[in-house]
Amino acid sequence: MSNLRNHPAARATAFLLAALLCALHPGLAGTARAADAVEVAVVGVFGHPDIRSSELEDVEALLLERIAALDDVEAIGARDFGRSVWERRAQILQAVFLGSAEDDFQEGRVLYDNAQFQGALISLEKAEESLGRGIEFLRDPRLLVDIHLYEGLANMALGDNDVAQEHFEEVARTDPARTLDPVRTPPKMLEAFEEAKLGVAEAGLADVFVTSGSTPEAIVYVNGLRAGKTPTQLELAPGRYHITVHHPEEGWDYVDETFESGADVELDFLLQPRGVRPLGREKAESSRSRRTQALYRALAETIGSDMVVLASVDDGDNLTLQLFSPRSDVFSREITGVALPGGRPDEIVIDELVGELFVCADASGGIERDATSPRTVPVYFGRNPTLNELLVGPEPPEKVVVQQVPVDDPGGTTVRTPVHKRPLFWVIVGTAVAGGVVGAVAGVQASRVEPEQLPGNGTVTVVISP
Repeated sequence: MSNLRNHPAARATAFLLAALLCALHPGLAGTARAADAVEVAVVGVFGHPDIRSSELEDVEALLLERIAALDDVEAIGARDFGRSVWERRAQILQAVFLGSAEDDFQEGRVLYDNAQFQGALISLEKAEESLGRGIEFLRDPRLLVDIHLYEGLANMALGDNDVAQEHFEEVARTDPARTLDPVRTPPKMLEAFEEAKLGVAEAGLADVFVTSGSTPEAIVYVNGLRAGKTPTQLELAPGRYHITVHHPEEGWDYVDETFESGADVELDFLLQPRGVRPLGREKAESSRSRRTQALYRALAETIGSDMVVLASVDDGDNLTLQLFSPRSDVFSREITGVALPGGRPDEIVIDELVGELFVCADASGGIERDATSPRTVPVYFGRNPTLNELLVGPEPPEKVVVQQVPVDDPGGTTVRTPVHKRPLFWVIVGTAVAGGVVGAVAGVQASRVEPEQLPGNGTVTVVISP
């Protein structure tokens, strides 16, 4: 029996069983956060163009430290839930940049179905305009197709057949298989739509060769539809197209091009890690815009935290903090102070700002009624190095590494990080295992300490997919 207990395979199995047991029963974890603790997510710091990324990251790290020191609060940094954000980056970006287009389209469709064609057209044109502001993040062509289809129908209902045909052709270029309901659609509209489809199908094609410099295997999206990987040859009907090329490690690029019949074109995309265009410009920066709110809501849904800290540094070294409660969709008042004098964060000022900020929060993770605000911290999405890396940067590490701490090294060399709320992030290794190796470590992140850098004396590394 003792030989079996000391066998490496048996010991590894015991570690995995213990890990899975605690994953299913997080209450067994001795390092579990208190049940009444409020989980607060810090999603990076937005900054003025004159502020260096390194300075923003220093402020973010200090914010995490100060928030984690508060009673009944657990601070979670963006990189601790990086994979969940990265895996939903397309949905987040679409929610932020295309959410208002979806809202306007649904309004226009309802108005059209109720024969209010002029009002429908106004809403549909707003939808097309909103879509254009974030078209490079379109990863599903259905919204684009639906907007043009209903714009065509509304224009034809109002007697503008030429404009209607242009929209029908837009539909045919992206979705040539699209059909209309012959029962609900008037015969003249059916005929015009089919003629537009036939005209696009019979037009001579344009040959478009798409490359991405020295970076192959970048994904090509045409009008939101995935069309292959670079280098690739496309045959496109004449007309206007939105083309995005994206590589998870090298970045992305976008063009809006019109091609003529018989054209032979080569497009070489320059991929680079680039920020996302600033949000919140539809209104004054201090006002809550639909895009800004959509960003916070999408992030909060992905993160799953009780509260989100918003932080921004302006060109006067002023740090502004604000709390967002996803549950109630409410923002707290803004707390501001000079926290980055001379490019170095002032620990005392940040400590005071954090203390003042959390006066706005109640014990359940909401915002006190007398501390709410209709304003939001100015958002420059592309100037938040943390979010920029998560949403348009390279893929984060795939694994969570749990490192066993030997008895003769009680301090250990593992890096402890806050444990995510999801059960599978709770891991305990080494309970009553033969060989004298005992101890527990929860939520150790692979990106912090690579296994080969850890001491090998009696240690065991368990790798578990998130």
